[in-house]
Amino acid sequence: MSIQSALGAKVRGLREKSGLTQQELAEIVGVESPSYISKIERGATSPSYELLARIAKALHVDLKDLFDVDYKSVGKAIDPMDKWMLRFRALLKGHKHSSIKTAYDILRKVLGTHKK
Repeated sequence: MSIQSALGAKVRGLREKSGLTQQELAEIVGVESPSYISKIERGATSPSYELLARIAKALHVDLKDLFDVDYKSVGKAIDPMDKWMLRFRALLKGHKHSSIKTAYDILRKVLGTHKK
């Protein structure tokens, strides 16, 4: 989970706990549409500090409370490509350089491309 997603989840949780809809929160904090609140809650956008301060005030929490997230989970969601890279790394760990180069050459031929 990214910090942006963790922050969004925190906003959503606090909003739901307060009983506000996305529409109501949008009106209180002065954003044009509830879809922007939705984007924040999904981690699809990074709100300004000023907007975060208004959101915290609307939810009756301190600004620091929005950042009170489980940091152990931040960064745990791994991009699918990163998962494959970790798998390749684990597979190659402990092998000789020459074996790794051979595996690289084979993979490069299979994929037909090489990016540096």
